[in-house]
Amino acid sequence: MKGEDGVEEQIRSLNILFDVLLSTTTLMASITPFLTEQMYQNMKNGIDPNNKDLYQKSIHFLQIPNFNENLLDPVIEKRFERMQSAIENGRLIRDRKNISLKTPLS
Repeated sequence: MKGEDGVEEQIRSLNILFDVLLSTTTLMASITPFLTEQMYQNMKNGIDPNNKDLYQKSIHFLQIPNFNENLLDPVIEKRFERMQSAIENGRLIRDRKNISLKTPLS
């Protein structure tokens, strides 16, 4: 996590990791409530108690995180759509030929 800039880059990396973990945990809270609650209670030690948006009694009191639409990459989205299409076509062909998903193809 250190990188070339030493401590500054390490702190930046840890902050990004914390933000990603907190956002992911918040999004998962409705699916795995007990696991995410445990994770949040451990992560709460790294949140400033004066930050009323992030420092709550429970993860279930947090708002779902917003996203920055400017960070979306249309090229990556197009590639992902093509990949999804290829997977769906492969599954369709397997269904038509009665080939199980567990059977490897040559």
